Amino acid sequence: MYGVLLAGGTGSRLWPLTEHANKHSLPVYDRPMIFHPLGNLMHAGIRDVVVVTGGEHYEQIKKLLDTLDHAKDKNTRHFLKLAPHDHVNFRFRLQDKPAGIADALSLAQWLVRDQPIAVMLADNVFEDDHLLTDVAKNFKGGAHIFLKELPEDQLWETGKDGVVRAKYGMARVEGDKVVEIIEKPTQDRLPSRYAVTGAYIYDASVFSVVHTLKPSQRGELEITDVNNEYIRQGRMTFSVVKGWWGDAGESREGLFAAGELARRKCRQS
Repeated sequence: MYGVLLAGGTGSRLWPLTEHANKHSLPVYDRPMIFHPLGNLMHAGIRDVVVVTGGEHYEQIKKLLDTLDHAKDKNTRHFLKLAPHDHVNFRFRLQDKPAGIADALSLAQWLVRDQPIAVMLADNVFEDDHLLTDVAKNFKGGAHIFLKELPEDQLWETGKDGVVRAKYGMARVEGDKVVEIIEKPTQDRLPSRYAVTGAYIYDASVFSVVHTLKPSQRGELEITDVNNEYIRQGRMTFSVVKGWWGDAGESREGLFAAGELARRKCRQS
């Protein structure tokens, strides 16, 4: 199984912190943001990782990860579950413009080919280091998403148009099945409080799905449309995230909150 780290976007929500830095290189407590989801991949035993990045400062991510294999920081390598001589094979792809998560994912196809993939958004931080481990080990095909039930005070944001919407894609769950995902629904359309987090596992047919998509009203290829196609095919499974989940890239407040959660976890371990 390949890992795919999606580290694109302009980081506009974190401006001015991203004026001179790629947002995924910003610190979340004691390590760069991108090291947190990378740790999930490493704990699942994944050592071949495609990194899709973009924006004005994309070189920072390549330099940061290129030096990881030569890092003398034993704490960092231990956190990533890397033995002293363990090697990670990074490949990098450039997303020329912010065209959506699904578009970024498609750039990994020429490297991944017919292999399944574990996909992580590089600004998502999870308490559970082994979030991916069991699902990746037992994955047989189709798609798998990771849901988190959120309290009301973490659900909503007001858009530039003044409309209050959920911050995330929200899942409608019936029994042990996800039957629909609604992208950032308004309050009257909220199907549940289960948010779709930035962790996904797909078989290689995901690329065929992406190639059938049409841009949304935002002009982007939406990962929600990918997931809904797997749901339509009856090939979607899910699990509920244990512990906390933080979206460190959603706002400066989100970045701060993720750092506080990571700090608490570190001090408890």
